[in-house]
Amino acid sequence: MKRPLFLHPFLLAIYPVLAMLSHNLDQIPLAEAIRPLALSLLLALVLFGLGFAFLRNALSAALLASLFLVLISSYGHVYGLAEGMRLGGVLIGRHRFLAPLWGGLLLVGTLAVLRWGRRAYSLNTALNAVAVVLCLFPSLSMLSFARRASDDMLPVSTPVAPVETTSASLPSVYYIILDGYARQDILSEVFSFDNQPFLEGLQARGFQIAERSRSNYPNTALSLASSLNMDYLETLAGPFDPQSRDLAPLFNLIQHNRVQQAFHEMGYATVAFASGYRGTELRTADRYLAPEVESTRAQSLFGDLTPFEGMLVQTSAGLLLTESNAALPPRFRLDLEAPYLAHRKRIEFALEQIPQVDRTQGPEFVFAHLVVPHPPFVFGPHGEELQHTAAFSLSDASYRGDYQGYLQAYTDQVIFLNGRLETMLGELLASSPTPPIILLQSDHGSGASGLSSAHGSVPYLEERFSNFIAVYAPACPGLRLDPTATPVNLFRLILRDCYGLPYELLPNRSYFSNYVRPYALREITPELSR
Repeated sequence: MKRPLFLHPFLLAIYPVLAMLSHNLDQIPLAEAIRPLALSLLLALVLFGLGFAFLRNALSAALLASLFLVLISSYGHVYGLAEGMRLGGVLIGRHRFLAPLWGGLLLVGTLAVLRWGRRAYSLNTALNAVAVVLCLFPSLSMLSFARRASDDMLPVSTPVAPVETTSASLPSVYYIILDGYARQDILSEVFSFDNQPFLEGLQARGFQIAERSRSNYPNTALSLASSLNMDYLETLAGPFDPQSRDLAPLFNLIQHNRVQQAFHEMGYATVAFASGYRGTELRTADRYLAPEVESTRAQSLFGDLTPFEGMLVQTSAGLLLTESNAALPPRFRLDLEAPYLAHRKRIEFALEQIPQVDRTQGPEFVFAHLVVPHPPFVFGPHGEELQHTAAFSLSDASYRGDYQGYLQAYTDQVIFLNGRLETMLGELLASSPTPPIILLQSDHGSGASGLSSAHGSVPYLEERFSNFIAVYAPACPGLRLDPTATPVNLFRLILRDCYGLPYELLPNRSYFSNYVRPYALREITPELSR
């Protein structure tokens, strides 16, 4: 009889890593999957080896290892689905119910393997086939993403040739994205926060503010791909496949954007800051600035968890460890804070370094995407460090608190950011030999109304599309910012009124899609009444 292959424990071990990676390629470099893949294979090998040592049968050991791995990898997913669910008035989405249920499944499965496992060759063959198919789908998805990401998907048209000018006399341009920063009326009505003193301070410095601004799209990749190319996405690279979730085309539009090209042709050098979000890391800039993040790996047996590893822990039985992390001896705790600290460091670094960008070599186009006040919440109102019990993620959906907690944490980050922006702008204006052009803009509004526990009075679409726009351009006395401006027109306005380029403003329109199907866009302009 031909010796059977026991592939399924090892394939089922790496499948959660491959699946998570394929769904987060917009945020996670491939290299971050190496360690979890290696540890997953090691876990499968240990489980198989222990099973064989006790049972002295390879088939039973393989089936038992696969049972363990399936239960381990599915626990966090099931907990996430059950969290908040009630049965007969009892909250069942809790570890006190789910953990014993998983223990019971493990016991029943183990007894079944002990009784029938030695003869289950057909089951072994079926599990091998299922595991191969499972791993094939995310692998193909990653190959497709890698192929698309390698293509130079430049915008279909190029900027109008700039007018001749002496670059030494040109102002530096600062494009600062405040991720998820809400408009004043939303901050007042949803968050009960009066942002007027900050806005009046901006106006006193010479900023124009679009009081009724709206975003063109509901998330970062869509919004910045549009605003950095001064056009709507269907014009730039459409038609898109509405069923696709591959963000590589949007990332390529951001990396090879018209705005940067236009300033380059006028003699500008590009300076970009690390954001922590893969799509906006402009590493091809003339200068790419990132902080040195100190590792705490030596302080813990398990070392730093990367954001990707944190997501894997959060969706597996490792969730039990994160929930009880504080109760463990310090040396055995998972270091959940390392990614949060790195996130803080990137934001603080950009706010500190933007005024210090060297302008002696000529004008600069400075791009800084600050992922704040958008979750994750890492700053108290005075910059205090916050502690976390959940794995790090840049997703809105990663927030695990209630609605009131979101409102308070978001407001605290707005207060922190306002104070740091005031300091940064003061230093920047004081150190600039030529008055700069500064664009403060949020890619979209806040997302409190999208929480399952939300009970606010503002519809989600109104909140999400009520973004923030402020422009400082003293060198352009004829520039007038429309109160209803949208990001797609910001650089059209700047290049037309400050540089004399023949750009026309586009109609202000807004399109909605969800994260699962980002290209299934529908126009919602008539639905936005604010």
